[in-house]
Amino acid sequence: PVTTKRMATTAPLAQERRAWRREKRKEVLVFAAPALSTVLADPLMSMFDALVCGRCCSTLEFASLGPALAVFNFVNYGFFFLNAATTVNVANALARDNRKAATETLSCSVSVAALCGLAVAALMIGAGPNVVQLTGCVPELVPVSTAYLRVRAFGSPVVLASMVAQAGLLAQRDSATPLQAVSLAVVLNIVGDLLLVPRMGAVGAAWATLFSQAAMLPYLLWLARKRD
Repeated sequence: PVTTKRMATTAPLAQERRAWRREKRKEVLVFAAPALSTVLADPLMSMFDALVCGRCCSTLEFASLGPALAVFNFVNYGFFFLNAATTVNVANALARDNRKAATETLSCSVSVAALCGLAVAALMIGAGPNVVQLTGCVPELVPVSTAYLRVRAFGSPVVLASMVAQAGLLAQRDSATPLQAVSLAVVLNIVGDLLLVPRMGAVGAAWATLFSQAAMLPYLLWLARKRD
């Protein structure tokens, strides 16, 4: 009788725990699925650049994308620590219910990211051929790779600032707004690739990606302000 009574008491508690776990798993999935957009945005646009160039460009131009993309992605992901720092600091400020500190932290982070992007852009534009050669590519690929890299380099301040702004939104448990902004950028990049690559080759793909990234940041900020 004692054992039966204990089982009757613990059964509702076990059901409660299972329900709580299901609810938490649902919350994680609902948040994490859109949050993937902040990581996959640039690789998706680079992948579509490669797809369109593979269809419309010469073998030389298509092969030239590899070294340029390797350099660009490596350099930008080297600043991913800005995202982590922004997310942690903004979340801590909001946990203390200090919205002013959260706003100041995010503003400073965006400024630092933009300055880092300017430094990266200056390096890639000024030393483009030398940077491309560090990848070990054959000399025939260097001119087109450098031209593509230099165009994409103009967008480095915007790319890094957008990454940090998205991190600030994630700290506020908002992953839907970054998803909307990234979706716009991907669509614009696809349209730009289809229009520019047949006319300008691989450099056209770089311009398409640059325009889409330049449009994403103000749209992201507008969505964030509208949300508030």
